[in-house]
Amino acid sequence: MIRTLTIMAGSALVLSVGAAAVAGPDGDAMKGKMKGDMTASMVETHFTEMDADKNGVVSEDEFIAFAVAKAKAKFATAAGDDSELTLDELKTHHMAMMEEMKAKHEGMMKGKADAAEDAADNAAEAAEDAADAVEDAAETEE
Repeated sequence: MIRTLTIMAGSALVLSVGAAAVAGPDGDAMKGKMKGDMTASMVETHFTEMDADKNGVVSEDEFIAFAVAKAKAKFATAAGDDSELTLDELKTHHMAMMEEMKAKHEGMMKGKADAAEDAADNAAEAAEDAADAVEDAAETEE
C-alpha cells in the first residue's frame, strides 16, 4: 500500500514539475509549437490580405499594391495632416512605434511569468498533497 502511494506521489510530482517546465518561460516544446502555429496563422492572414482578387495566388501587382498601401498608411500616420514628413515627425513616429512594441513585449513576458508562477505553485501544492497522502498511508498501516 505504501509502495503504491509512494509511486502515485512520485508520479504526481513528476507530472506537476513537467507542467511547470512546459508553462515556464523556457518551455521549448510548447513555445516552439505555439510560435510555429502563430507564425503560420500570421502568414496566412498576411497572404489573404495581399490576395486582392481572392484567387489563391498573389500576383506581383497585388504584392506591390499591398506594400504601397501599407507604406501610405504608415506615412499618413507619421506625417499628419500636411502630407509632408519632417525629421522630427519621423523620430516621434519611430519612438511611438518602439514604445508600442516594448509595451506589447512586456505584456507577453508578464503573461509568461504569471503562467510559470502559477505552474510552480500548482506543482508545489501537488507535491505537498502527495507527501501528505504518503504520510497518511504510513500512519494508517502502523
